[in-house]
Amino acid sequence: MKKLRHPISLSFSFQDTIPSGNGYIMLDRELVNWPLFYDDAAWKLFTYLLMRANYTTRQWGTREVRKGELITSYQHLADALHKSRDEIKRLLKKLKDIHEVETIRIGNALLLRMSNYLKYMGLMEKKKEKSARPSPAENPKPVPDESINKESKEGNNVIRKENLYTPQHFQNTSSGELRSIGSVFARQIKSVMPYHFEQLPPDEDEVRRYVMEKELTVDLNRFFDHYYSTGWCDLKGRPLDGWHFALCHIHKTGEYL
Repeated sequence: MKKLRHPISLSFSFQDTIPSGNGYIMLDRELVNWPLFYDDAAWKLFTYLLMRANYTTRQWGTREVRKGELITSYQHLADALHKSRDEIKRLLKKLKDIHEVETIRIGNALLLRMSNYLKYMGLMEKKKEKSARPSPAENPKPVPDESINKESKEGNNVIRKENLYTPQHFQNTSSGELRSIGSVFARQIKSVMPYHFEQLPPDEDEVRRYVMEKELTVDLNRFFDHYYSTGWCDLKGRPLDGWHFALCHIHKTGEYL
């Protein structure tokens, strides 16, 4: 009698598009309201596809496989999830009915496209946290009025560049006590520091400006794709101390922290 081979041992006839162990996925708490959240089999398939989908554009043979897509087959999914082919087809139909998945046949393979992948992973063009400094485009500077002495205007906290080179007053006028040199220096330097290194995720315009100013050799598209996929953590899963450290490390070594 011919011995049957266990279904898990069936070989995958084409190369998978992304190896396991690369970064993390993000699950929004709102997914508890997902239409099939309480359908255990559908939820398991859905989260499996999120974990297997590409987080960056890759080549599969001559075909370009984009973010949120993966190359697989019904049999491969059945083996991975210990389901039958028919059950996988039924579950995929459920996902297609709620517009979560699109399927395209490619020879003996199946291209799956996660319709809302970019939204779930936070990679979509979204409202970013605004920088404390408004951009010139958002707040153009008004034409100066020579008739107004801005230095004496009440509530004006602007520290002019030339003031950094003039003698500083170390006496606190309200209490009569002397200010420390550190406090005076802190007031000066606070107004000229242009970057928010600990803001994660960072303002992308701010990152690009930093790279241009420091003349760093970094592929910023890959940089953002990588760290959005890891949740702005290093390879050991620890949050970055600052995005500029990661940029400088890539510039010097070509490797990610």
